[in-house]
Amino acid sequence: MKFFKPLLFLWLFILMSQFGCTASVRPTFSPSEFLCNEDKNTTDVSLYVTDEFREYSFKQTDVMDLKEWKLELGPATTDALRFALESRFENVSLKLGKPQFPVNMHAGSIIVVPSFCSVKQTGPVLFKFEKYHVTITLNVVIYDPEGKELKQLTITGKGDKTGSIGYDSAGHAALPEATRLAVRHVADQIIQHILELVNQ
Repeated sequence: MKFFKPLLFLWLFILMSQFGCTASVRPTFSPSEFLCNEDKNTTDVSLYVTDEFREYSFKQTDVMDLKEWKLELGPATTDALRFALESRFENVSLKLGKPQFPVNMHAGSIIVVPSFCSVKQTGPVLFKFEKYHVTITLNVVIYDPEGKELKQLTITGKGDKTGSIGYDSAGHAALPEATRLAVRHVADQIIQHILELVNQ
C-alpha cells in the first residue's frame, strides 16, 4: 500500500503529459458590478501595483479533469480593486510599481499597496459535481503621502462553485466562477477596511 500513492501520481503525471494541456482561468470584472448608492468619499486614493502583482498566476493540477489550471489572478485582482475603489472614492489613480515617498498628493490622501500572500485551489476528487474551492489571501499596506504606514491588512477571500456533470471538463464553468467570487470577496473586504480607516 505504501507504494500505491506514488504509483498513482506517476500514472497521473504520465497521463497528463500525454494530454499536454493547460487551461487558463482569467475572471473579468466591470465597473458596474461595484456600483452602490452611497455618496463617494472625497479622499484621494492611489493604488500601486507592481509587475509581479499584475502578472501573478497560480497553477495546480486537477485530478478529475486530468488538466493543469492556471489561475491568472493578477489582472483580475488589479481590475477588481480599481473598480471597487472607484465606486467608493471620487479620485482614484492606478500607478505601476512601488511608491517612492514622499508622494506628490494632497494631505489626507492614501496610498494602497497590495501583494499576494497565498492561493489555494481544490476541486472534485471522486465526482464531477463536487465543488471547486478557491481561497486567496492578500496583504495590503496603506500609507499616507509621506510614507507613514497607516494600516496593514491580511485579507482572505473565498469562492466555490459546483462542478458540472457530463463529458465536458467539470472545471471550465465552475473554476472561473469560484475564482471570481474569491477575488470579489477579497476586494469587498479591503474596501470596507479602507473606508473605516478614512472615516475615523
